[in-house]
Amino acid sequence: MLIPILALALQVHPPQTGTDLYEDCQSAVRYADSGGENLSNDEVAKGLTCMAFIDGYHDGLWEGNETICIPSDVSVETLVRGYLRFMQKNPTLMNPPKNIGLNFALRDAYSCPVKR
Repeated sequence: MLIPILALALQVHPPQTGTDLYEDCQSAVRYADSGGENLSNDEVAKGLTCMAFIDGYHDGLWEGNETICIPSDVSVETLVRGYLRFMQKNPTLMNPPKNIGLNFALRDAYSCPVKR
């Protein structure tokens, strides 16, 4: 009985793609650039969704992570803008789940130094 319910839940809420995060992050930049002026509640919500996802992803990077090293003074807004620039240059990452493109964007911008 549980399996059909889980299957239905997955059909109702498919994973968000890079395109979904990209669009949310465009709203975040519009919010930052305008100070929140003249944006619909939906656009504000999308912008906050982007910022929360990227901030949470950043917070979730474990201490021993040796691939992504983001300096402590980098703001979420900087991460958002960097993600958008990366995705513009790498549109093939728009279709996979949103965390894939974000991971590639962060590794591209904040790769850890190679240990010798």
